[in-house]
Amino acid sequence: MRTCSRFWFGAMKIPVVVAVAAARAQSCLDPWLFGDAIPHSVTGIGCAVAWDPDGAGPLTERLVVSDFLAIPAAPDCDKVAWWDGKMWQPLGHPATPLRPLAVIAGELYGGSMKWDGAAWQTLGNELSGVAALTEWNGAPVAIASTWGGGGLLSIVRWNGTNWETLATTNSSSSSPASLAVFQDELIAVGFWTTINGQSIRSAARFDGATWNAIGAGLSAGNAQSAAVIGGALYIGGSFTLANPAVACSVAKWDGAAWTKYGPTGITPRGIADRAGTPVVLAPSSLGDGWSTSIDAVFTLQSGQWKAVAADGPKGDVRTLVQLDGDLVAVGEFASVAIGPNLGGKADVGVLSGQNWKQISNWFNGSINSSLLQNGKAVFAGSFTQAPGASAARIAQWDGNTWAGMGSGFNQVVAALAEYNGQIYAGGGFTKSGNSNVLYMASWNGSAWQSVGNSGFDGAVISLAAGSDRLYASGNFVHAGGLLVNGMAQLVNGNWYSIAGRLSGGGRIVTHQDALHVAGPVVTTSGTMNGVAKWNGVSWSSISPQATGTISEMYSDGETLWISGSFKVTPTDPTSDVARWNGASWQSFYVGTSSGRFVKHNGALYLVDRGGIWRWDGNAWSVVAIRPSGSAFDAVNCAASFGGEIVVGGSVQPVGLADPVFDPLFDRWNPDGVPGFLAQPQPLTIGIGEAAAISVKIAQGYEPLGGAQLQWRKNSVPLSDGPTASGGYLEGTDSPTLVVNFAAAGDSGFYDCVVSTDCGERLSDSARLLVGPPCSADLNNDGLVDDADFTIFVLAYDILDCGAPEMPVGCPADLNGDGFVEDADFSLFVVKYDELICP
Repeated sequence: MRTCSRFWFGAMKIPVVVAVAAARAQSCLDPWLFGDAIPHSVTGIGCAVAWDPDGAGPLTERLVVSDFLAIPAAPDCDKVAWWDGKMWQPLGHPATPLRPLAVIAGELYGGSMKWDGAAWQTLGNELSGVAALTEWNGAPVAIASTWGGGGLLSIVRWNGTNWETLATTNSSSSSPASLAVFQDELIAVGFWTTINGQSIRSAARFDGATWNAIGAGLSAGNAQSAAVIGGALYIGGSFTLANPAVACSVAKWDGAAWTKYGPTGITPRGIADRAGTPVVLAPSSLGDGWSTSIDAVFTLQSGQWKAVAADGPKGDVRTLVQLDGDLVAVGEFASVAIGPNLGGKADVGVLSGQNWKQISNWFNGSINSSLLQNGKAVFAGSFTQAPGASAARIAQWDGNTWAGMGSGFNQVVAALAEYNGQIYAGGGFTKSGNSNVLYMASWNGSAWQSVGNSGFDGAVISLAAGSDRLYASGNFVHAGGLLVNGMAQLVNGNWYSIAGRLSGGGRIVTHQDALHVAGPVVTTSGTMNGVAKWNGVSWSSISPQATGTISEMYSDGETLWISGSFKVTPTDPTSDVARWNGASWQSFYVGTSSGRFVKHNGALYLVDRGGIWRWDGNAWSVVAIRPSGSAFDAVNCAASFGGEIVVGGSVQPVGLADPVFDPLFDRWNPDGVPGFLAQPQPLTIGIGEAAAISVKIAQGYEPLGGAQLQWRKNSVPLSDGPTASGGYLEGTDSPTLVVNFAAAGDSGFYDCVVSTDCGERLSDSARLLVGPPCSADLNNDGLVDDADFTIFVLAYDILDCGAPEMPVGCPADLNGDGFVEDADFSLFVVKYDELICP
């Protein structure tokens, strides 16, 4: 079973969790590796605090949140939870929401309850609600409403047995309040005019015996927030100081006098310390709710309140917290650090340096398309952040590390294609950095550049590569200055129209080098429904009576596949999948009408929000069920990479009142064991030298027990330490095995076993030869055989070692005279007859 979260995967390991959640297990029958979820909650997050659960131990600070209904990505988390940097964890299940939160003497408190490491324990039964909570002289102090208190706030202290009253106020129990400690005195602020019957407005100090105003006090209005920053006390609200008589939003008390801090015009709900500078939380109310367009977190800059950084949280931000050197805002707000076309809620945002970001180190937008090239996977969409990297709507992944690609794009990328060895991207963008790339760009290995004679005048939504041209379709009218009406072809570097095409059409694909378009397509020959085919001369329909929607088209070379919700003929029931064999259609009722096709390990798979199906040549069968939070989840692309099917798209968390579409990036491995992204390579070294033999595996298998590595020599497991031949081994359980001070006896065949709780996988075997090289072993596999003979013959035909087509180093020149000739062949034959290298 899974508890509380979709599993995080990445290069980092999940730290040990102390006494908060049941042990997690992952079924190897359904081995999904789920991407991280952006932290969202139902009804917003009301309270937060940073807490280090083991003090000076190895665990880092956690963000603890409470006062929410549920976290959609983590159904087990209700009322209170913590975020460990990778996933939500439940923190007990109290009967009522805990508000506020505080860390007192290193222990966690929520309202009138205390976390004992296993459950929440109620402290007494005198309090019916808590407005503020802090530590003073080692004990919890609260501003709270008490049973029998007449609905007014009191200031109380826990003495280990019960809550004792330090003061009563005339403030309503529903009014905001705050506590702080300044120069050993307890500071209390709130909406009152009397404390213990004394006329003290809104802000008071307590020395352990008596309550007093702070300086001359306040003459009008109310303060509602307080914090001690840089040796001074700051209070925030909307009030007037008695001396000096001045209206304030924030005032500073240095222990001797009050001064106004910044102009009025905001009403701080909270004040936080950021590197010795006050940061105020002042969300703006527009009468019908909280503003979704005005920043809520400010600092004083040049005498004016200004947003602390660009793209900050907007909406009902409720708490500011210092977490591991960063400033964290929590609440229920419209956006934070997300680019155009994303929108939606974001309940947690982090100000790190001068930039706001999502608390999850993950994608912050949907994934629309994928492509494999040169041993890497490329993903594109609406995101501006990839795991551990800034990536403006396009990123590449090597199985371990994410990286942006040049300057990326200023708007969404909808489609990717490879043509003539280059990557092409199309979408709604117009720029890459400062360069104009109108809706279409190609990657030259370091930057994105415009394509063809000029760009488009509208978005590109689909791309398809043929043998001698690239096709594009979308919401454009012109391409390269020509009238093309939504479809164009790139031939010899220039864009051209497609004869006979007028308008219409959706996704495109090339099948048997002919263009196929999901209709309806309007041409001079009439409207063509279903799938229209362009053979380079004319249009034809291969499903003239089809109706409905086609969401995906895929060619496996022999068969054209489509998915969606359609009828091949009017009398057919609605199909989800169909295939065209060149003469007729065959329909299937599988999936959820929005599947993506992918070839993986030689088989065809269909992936959608419901799971994964495999085609056996006759029928589809389900092989994995994908746990989905919403019927609105969308799988936009699927790729086979590193032994896994990698799925990209967007998800809509269940339970949120407003539509929110988070990124989807999930991985499915039928074996539950990581594949090898790089295999060990043969190596020849001299005696006494060091050899390093490496593998590379996909990361993120912690939910399946973690990926354990074990190197072997001649099928015998190795361990760090001296070898029988006098060498010394290091890294026998790591990606790189090092043989130091190698001796002849360390020669042999080395391989690596990777294992998880689901099983194990064996790498290729690579021969290490220590000593004089076996010169005729041209592929360095420890044998002089037919494979080496083939290499020799090719070099023999080239003859001259200086020829550009000769392999580097001219290894077939066995006598070293600069030519591969008969003398070398004579030497080769001797070794060929011996077969096995020394």
